[in-house]
Amino acid sequence: MGALERLYAAMEPLRLYALHRNSLVDRELMAYGAGFALLEERMEDIRRMAFIQTARGEELARYEYLVGLVTRPEADDETRRRHVLYRMGAAADDFSREGMVNAIRVLGMEAELVEDIPREALEVRCLEIADPALDLDRLKSGVLAVLPAHLEIVFDIGEMTWDMFDETGIDWDDFDRVRFTWTEFDINGHNLLKGSGD
Repeated sequence: MGALERLYAAMEPLRLYALHRNSLVDRELMAYGAGFALLEERMEDIRRMAFIQTARGEELARYEYLVGLVTRPEADDETRRRHVLYRMGAAADDFSREGMVNAIRVLGMEAELVEDIPREALEVRCLEIADPALDLDRLKSGVLAVLPAHLEIVFDIGEMTWDMFDETGIDWDDFDRVRFTWTEFDINGHNLLKGSGD
């Protein structure tokens, strides 16, 4: 029900005004309704902006700025919201498995942690990089900074090797045409190059 309909619904039971169409009262109510409609639209925008889960566009960019994330307008809103929530939900001193996974997510990597107890090592298996433009070495340094310093940290970033690249049979021109970043190539190159040499 819009603002005008609500005005009519509130006034009809009073029986004080003739509410037939095209009367002076009707025109006055239409003017009020138009004003209230603008106000309601603005209130809806404010309500949407108040929650990360419903923010979009410029509002979402403000949340990203607040938590220190780089705004990537080309990414879908759902992914951007998820990273803002990850950043807000991470605690620096949480060394439970879930806490460490969240801390890695905050840096921009979706990862699985595998414990190697006899070697006192922790394997970080990269599942996804939030932003392909991220520098992989800086990302690894960030991950090392949030994991326990007394453990050996082993990274499993992806399957792609130069031998696998040679087996695809594509040349550098083909490689350039695929147009993905080195980080994407490191992590998911074995899938990205399928069929490129055909």
